[in-house]
Amino acid sequence: GDMFELGSFAADMHYDVGRYAVEKGIDRLIFIGRMSENMKKAADDAGFRDCFYFPTQEEFLKHDMKDFFDSGYTVLVKASRGMHLEDTVRKIQEVK
Repeated sequence: GDMFELGSFAADMHYDVGRYAVEKGIDRLIFIGRMSENMKKAADDAGFRDCFYFPTQEEFLKHDMKDFFDSGYTVLVKASRGMHLEDTVRKIQEVK
């Protein structure tokens, strides 16, 4: 999710995080938040295709989590506290 309080570096830093995730061999990436679109762009630029972008948490939560996760997945959620992704974490934890 979006990382706040990065000032004029925000777009570049979000892009860098997206590129870093691809370089580390992550299997699937889900980006939530307006600034996270820069992370998605980095993944796209690197040729990574198993990624999804949602401008808001509400848009993401409209989906069945089984479309994105299996019960055996390890999931890392990273965002500024201000993104309030608690609902997202709870919904992911419900996947059986």
